Amino acid sequence: MNYLKEYLKKIMKQMKSDDISEENDFTQKDIFYNFIDKHYSLSHLRKYNYIKYVKVLRHILKIQYENKYITFFDEFNNCIDILFENQIFPRLNIRKYFFRLDSIFIIIEQKNKIMRDTIKHIRNNCHLIRHNCINSILYKYKIFKIFSQKLRHIIENFIEWESMHGVDHECIKINNMERHYLGKKSEFDAYQYIYPYLEYISSIDTKREYFLEKNISITQFIDIPIQERGKMKGEIDGIIISRNKITNQHQIEYWIEVKSSVKSIFDDISKFIILQKYIQNFFEKNPFNIKIYKDYIFEKSSFNRIIDLPLNDWCIYMCMNNEKNKVIEKSHLYFSHILKIVDYQFIEDYYIHNKTRIMEDKYNKIFESKEYIQELFHQWKINTGIINNDSNIFLFYSIK
Repeated sequence: MNYLKEYLKKIMKQMKSDDISEENDFTQKDIFYNFIDKHYSLSHLRKYNYIKYVKVLRHILKIQYENKYITFFDEFNNCIDILFENQIFPRLNIRKYFFRLDSIFIIIEQKNKIMRDTIKHIRNNCHLIRHNCINSILYKYKIFKIFSQKLRHIIENFIEWESMHGVDHECIKINNMERHYLGKKSEFDAYQYIYPYLEYISSIDTKREYFLEKNISITQFIDIPIQERGKMKGEIDGIIISRNKITNQHQIEYWIEVKSSVKSIFDDISKFIILQKYIQNFFEKNPFNIKIYKDYIFEKSSFNRIIDLPLNDWCIYMCMNNEKNKVIEKSHLYFSHILKIVDYQFIEDYYIHNKTRIMEDKYNKIFESKEYIQELFHQWKINTGIINNDSNIFLFYSIK
């Protein structure tokens, strides 16, 4: 018996086949065209997905003002290179900070405080420190002040220029904060349902103790080579662990994934499947491997549920859903597996050059892949248990 599923069924909506909509059948050209025109107009993106809007607008601006962006990247990288070569600052990749440029100011302030505190400490203990060490840190601080101020100036000018062309950096910051808050709020709300379950299952199974560990890297439990980690699930939102009070053996009962959107499960499931296969192969080759994390001791038997059972028995998705209509569409699979809509070629053609040609190209990809998508969708329903109306996806409303 799957106690967690049975418990959640009483207090949440378990996703079933009739929650799936196939309304947007993209193999019909007019439906696909209407969907793209509605959801990818600049006005729609600006209102409902500001980060994607900025991505599109920036690419349009790069086409129109290519030298401006090249100059910004060059000036930024030159400052970073000098600071890095003097062992003062990390070698930041501007592309990773392009949607949070203000966070670079925070890094500058943090580094400034560290260097000032170091200089203060040295001056207060100068009798214990060699003279050349003092000169070295003062020289580095001078370099830091010059080029960090230059870096700040470059970023501020770029933000001002982009703002004149429709990119609202305050709105970017607010959207980032909202996304972060929504993720944290979803996790907080989900755990309010899990904590009572732990009390419930402990009262039924008195021979075991039950624990919840949150935001855990899977490498805490099992060794995974770095080159393999990108293919599989790396961090788990929550893990329910039990301990046999007599033998002190630990068992991983469930992995909990909290999502603010059901459609993100499409990508997620395949990573769990790859991880499950890795664990199966790992213990086949290393049956006596033991890993200690906090007060837990993990061995092969700890992973029995993951090794022996299908994914929908031990991986539970808890998704915040405040919508009244159908909660998932098969059409999402096109976007997650074969159809990257907002790529640079699409932006250039759809918004600037040849809208008809790019729409035709995208539609042809859909039509050519319809059997592949149908098979993926069928496999997804098997992996989640939806095909038997015993899914591992539970929908809950936000707790006010």
